[in-house]
This record gives sequence, C-alpha cells and structure tokens, in this order.
Amino acid sequence: MPIAELAAGLCDAWHDDLVISLRLQNVMIGADPNLRAVFRDRDIHRGAIDLAVVATSLGRADVAKAVLSHPSVAAMPARVLDALAVIHGVPRAMSESDDLSRAYEGWLKVASATRGRRQAAFERYVRRWRADNEKFRGLTPPDSEFFTGDWAFEAVVLAQSFRLDDAPVRDVPEYPVDLADHAREVGAPRLAD
Repeated sequence: MPIAELAAGLCDAWHDDLVISLRLQNVMIGADPNLRAVFRDRDIHRGAIDLAVVATSLGRADVAKAVLSHPSVAAMPARVLDALAVIHGVPRAMSESDDLSRAYEGWLKVASATRGRRQAAFERYVRRWRADNEKFRGLTPPDSEFFTGDWAFEAVVLAQSFRLDDAPVRDVPEYPVDLADHAREVGAPRLAD
C-alpha cells in the first residue's frame, strides 16, 4: 500500500476506532461516556500514543492534534504525549508520572538531548534499535525480523521534528527511508530552531 493511501485511510479509521474505545471504556467503568476516561486500559493508552506518532510521521497533523486534544488522552500521564503536544502546539499539562516511560525511553532520550548532542543520540538510537529491543522484549533474531512496529514511525518523527540528518542511518535495514521521504515531502511538523 502506498504511503499516501496509508496516510489517508488508516489514520482516519484508527482515530474513529480510538474514540469509540475511549467511550466504551467509560461505559464499562460506569462513567458518563462523554466525560474524560479514567485511564486503566494500557492497550488503549498505547493505541492513543501509537496513533499520534503514526499520524505525525505521515503528515496527518489534523489526526495527531485530534488525538492529543481528546479529553481522555489529555488526561493520560505520558511524557511521549507531552513531547508530541509540543511538536503540534497543543496545550497540555506536563505529566508528573508516566506508566509507559520504559517503552519510550530511547525516543525520549533523543527528544530531550541538547541540540548539540541530539544528532549523535538519534544515530545511536537508530543503529542500536534492533539490539536494544531484542534485549528489552526478549526477542530472538528471527522474531525481530518483522518487529519494527512503531519504532519506524517514532524514528521518522524524531528526524523530521528536530530537523535531524538521517543520511548517516539510511543504511540501517529497519530505518524507513520511504516513510522519512514522505514525511519531508508532505511537510510533517518541525519544531522551530
């Protein structure tokens, strides 16, 4: 599937499904479906983060902003959502706790690195991604052949948002060159210098 089709169809359908999931979660805990969800479902939590990351990398700022602005997502404590909110200019209180910080530790290290060290941190993050995730997730090398998951989108968000040079890592087999080129072509969000 061409990346443009993925950006057009997947993001909208995924966003609709996420909103339904958030409403159902409220119903299941006996809350008003129109109120802010009490976040107890880690899968929905990850789904919201993943959608915001994927939409950002595909140049769908409209979807990313809608996700980040949803009352239930705005209430989720997650540093990665804090960073995405800054990228998109969405007001958000900074998270005092974070249930998923380990899952995004490498990404957050690059995002929070000083400007002078961010490029080297990005290159290290991309080059070590496979080994770090095999260790963290207990994957064997054959399993990890297909385990690029959200990381590919996360790497593109870092490169695009922070104006990093991805030329040194384009040879890494897992680095999504086509996605990175698409993000640049469609003008995915970039932070001001």
